[in-house]
Amino acid sequence: MISKHDFYQMLVNPYYAISVDRNLTDEHNPMISKEEWIKANKNLIKEIGLKQWMHRLLDCLEGDYPKGSDSFGDVWPEDKDYIQENYDGQK
Repeated sequence: MISKHDFYQMLVNPYYAISVDRNLTDEHNPMISKEEWIKANKNLIKEIGLKQWMHRLLDCLEGDYPKGSDSFGDVWPEDKDYIQENYDGQK
């Protein structure tokens, strides 16, 4: 299972939504659409505040993000409904 910190870092990480300029990273296929990323992060900003979100984004860009996992599948089971309700692009 991943920690709440890692889950938030995965949400903030734009790598999952866009193909980052190849001068900055390896080419990859985004896991979610830009619109889904925006919706999820809009909800996260409401939850943790803009300042904390911006710190997390910068931390992520500096390398603080979950490594070795490419899915949200191991999120704490008791919170899956909450996550789907708030971060799956439905809002």
